[in-house]
Amino acid sequence: MSTSRSWQPVGETTVPPRMYVVAMGTDRMAANVTMPMFTVQRVLSQTLCTSTSHAGCRRAIRGADWAPRQLRSEYRRIWSPVVTPKSAVPSPVMRSLACSRADTKVRWRALLQNLGDMLDDLADDYLMRVDSGARFYDNVPSEEDLRDAARLAFRYLLDTLLERPMSRRLIEFPATVGSLRATQGIALENLTAAVRTDFLVAWSALLRLAGEDDMAILALHVDVLWKTVDDFTIQVQRGYLDQRLAMARTSALEQQHTLSDLFCREPAPTTVRRAAQILGLEETATYWIIGTPSEEAGRSVARRLLNKLLTPFEYIDRGIALILVAADGRWADDEAVVADVMSGLDGAVAPRSVPLADVHRAAATVRMLVDLGKSGATTLLRS
Repeated sequence: MSTSRSWQPVGETTVPPRMYVVAMGTDRMAANVTMPMFTVQRVLSQTLCTSTSHAGCRRAIRGADWAPRQLRSEYRRIWSPVVTPKSAVPSPVMRSLACSRADTKVRWRALLQNLGDMLDDLADDYLMRVDSGARFYDNVPSEEDLRDAARLAFRYLLDTLLERPMSRRLIEFPATVGSLRATQGIALENLTAAVRTDFLVAWSALLRLAGEDDMAILALHVDVLWKTVDDFTIQVQRGYLDQRLAMARTSALEQQHTLSDLFCREPAPTTVRRAAQILGLEETATYWIIGTPSEEAGRSVARRLLNKLLTPFEYIDRGIALILVAADGRWADDEAVVADVMSGLDGAVAPRSVPLADVHRAAATVRMLVDLGKSGATTLLRS
């Protein structure tokens, strides 16, 4: 919570002519400031309030131990003009708030411009708060990477707040850094928390720059700063998710190419090793090959295997669904596979489990049985 108070005598009593309270929402688990909850400003007899959640603000003012007694006692008077009217016409309080923001815009911009001369200091503060990457990033990006990204992030935020033109590189920076963190394997929730640390860094720097008379200005504009950081965070998240989607598509294509190598031709030893790495399989283990005459039936078999906590790998070859699944000692023979996962479905199971190098032979047998159009789940009889 950030506060600024100045007291002056009026008549025979002392009253608070001006008081500013900025309350920050926090994440209890991580002890991070997550967002400004509300700002309350009292100027002589008038109280101004801006809040990201009026209901949360009311509860906080009413029940918080730190809230000034005068503020709690005047709870009803403070909020009745702001919350209760249902018309679209702004209340006098909110109009006054907008006017106050307009009146202080020049000084607010001057404070922001001063931040522009402190990009190195802001980056240093950011690195300190993320412990040079140990916090949130698991030390994956280099310190130089984080420092450069921090400088660009604060430049982006300041140019947005000051409504200055940006270079193409800067415009694309949020999506670019989000994409980069996705390829580095950073968890999205960690990235989000790290990006929102920018608010703490900028807010702390503004508090250091501001004089006592500037506290009102900060209180008036804190939610503008937060919204800018939040919009920046959303763009970073979009870049991250777009990259993860692209990676998933690439992974799916690579997986299908690998399965084609196993199912359709005799693989070289290097191909088998690469397939095991891509699919996350044990090169020396054995696998069952299951075939169905349609993709829909193949999906049914795959769902049954997933329900048994097994990972099926499905490949469609000329309308036949071929499924590879680890033997893992679960089934004694092919008849056990049929009874367990193919009840009520047409298809075939290879006569025995095979290593990855022999998957193509088992697949050829299964294709032949499926093509024969045998009704019911069918296995190759042993000689």
